[in-house]
Amino acid sequence: MLNKRFSFVLVSILLCLVAFTACGDNRVSNSLVGKWEQTSVAGMPMLMSATKTGATVEFQDNGNAIYGSQAAKYSILGDNIKLEIGQFNVVWPMKLQGNQVTFTNGDGKSVVLQRK
Repeated sequence: MLNKRFSFVLVSILLCLVAFTACGDNRVSNSLVGKWEQTSVAGMPMLMSATKTGATVEFQDNGNAIYGSQAAKYSILGDNIKLEIGQFNVVWPMKLQGNQVTFTNGDGKSVVLQRK
């Protein structure tokens, strides 16, 4: 009887810990956080503004992304990034390799960013 009661209490504590951990402050925890330089563009602007290399993109841990004077919300969905830019929403596959990340749209056009 004692072992069942102890197990129930232990499982209840663990469930509470998991629930409280999930109630964080909406910060995006990922390896994109930081400043990146746009090094390659194949016909697709990062945040609907410029199509030039050298532009800086900053992904913040609160889910905001800054590109020049434009701001967007972003979230990581598995191997994809979701960008919300005003009324415009996109989901692009992304490939993160060390200090380089590549975003590719459905037409196969891509943007490559290098960590600054």
